[in-house]
Amino acid sequence: MGKRVAKSRSTSIRHLQVFCAAARALSFKRAAEHLYLTPSAVSHRIRELETGLDVSLFERHTRSLELSASGRALFEEAAPLLDALEHTLVRLSQRHARRQLCLTVPQFFASELFMRRVTGFHARWPGIEIRLDSQQPRPRQHAADADASILLATRRPEGVRATPLFDLSLAAVGSPARRASLGSAPEALPTDAVLLVHASWPDAWQKWAAARQVALPVSASVIEVDTMFSLVRAAERGMGLALVPARLCDAWLLSGQLVRICAEDLATDETYWFATREADADRPEVRALRDWVLMEFASS
Repeated sequence: MGKRVAKSRSTSIRHLQVFCAAARALSFKRAAEHLYLTPSAVSHRIRELETGLDVSLFERHTRSLELSASGRALFEEAAPLLDALEHTLVRLSQRHARRQLCLTVPQFFASELFMRRVTGFHARWPGIEIRLDSQQPRPRQHAADADASILLATRRPEGVRATPLFDLSLAAVGSPARRASLGSAPEALPTDAVLLVHASWPDAWQKWAAARQVALPVSASVIEVDTMFSLVRAAERGMGLALVPARLCDAWLLSGQLVRICAEDLATDETYWFATREADADRPEVRALRDWVLMEFASS
């Protein structure tokens, strides 16, 4: 009896892991592939386990392998315990590991809103890292490799769980000097007005004028630019009047670098949405990001 107890004490968890892999596959070769071992190493550890327990765990045939009665009994007892241990270790590892989220955001939204406030997210959830993808100026579909996206679209994005943040509206702005040159009636634009607009809204100035029941000067120059930052920078440097995203340009307006030429903004049919796949929506880190984004950016 004493000899058998001494042998069983030499049995390690690794031996049991090798045994369970072989028992599931009923093949030392396939177990070796699963465990990144050689078949001889698997066979050797099974032999050590059998010696330590003083039982035969497999019935070895020329072209097949079967569990013995003792092997089936050990597998039924050991496999659930090893699975539970592995799940516990995975949970502990995930609990202490830093989690990373990939977030796709429109370029100008990222620079003018998100990056100005993201330190608040990290202060609240220091264990979640954000990898920001802002290569696309106006993403309209959820990227395949993204955990979450902020999309700009005219309707609710399909195939994802989407929550509206705020509607896009355009503010007519200019540099302080440009605004001062307009006098007390800024909506009566001068005949030599230079009107700047993003290429996404080529007819925005016409809509702006129609909404205010004024006529654009026939000789006004309309210049389209293809990046939002170029549009805002041109207006800030006094190159002309511009229609810019109102919410995204709050910092420029508060600093006085840009000045509104009228109080009312031009509504558009586009909305910013927070989107994620249904399969990702209930992950704790995705929920944390969604709650923070809604708190920071959603319209009340």
